[in-house]
Amino acid sequence: MPDVTPLYIVFAETSKDIEHFLAQQMNSAYCWNGYIKGFGSSDKDSYTHLYLCKCNEERCIREVVDIFKSLSLAPITSKIDNSK
Repeated sequence: MPDVTPLYIVFAETSKDIEHFLAQQMNSAYCWNGYIKGFGSSDKDSYTHLYLCKCNEERCIREVVDIFKSLSLAPITSKIDNSK
C-alpha cells in the first residue's frame, strides 16, 4: 500500500450503530472508491471501511459531509496540519 497522508477527519457523535450504513453510502458515492477489501469491516457485512477519493479535496469532503447528513448525523470536519 502506498504512503497515505490524511488531510481531513470527518466524524459525528452518535449512539447508533451506523457503520454499515455509512459504508454502503460511501460505496455508492461518486467520488469515493473502496480501497482494500475487508479493511476495518471484518465485523460487518461491508466491502471495506477504507476509501480513496478520486475527486478534488473540496468535493470529496462535501460528499462525505452530505452522506453523514443523509444519515441524520451532525458531521464535524477538521483539517489535519501535515506541516510538521
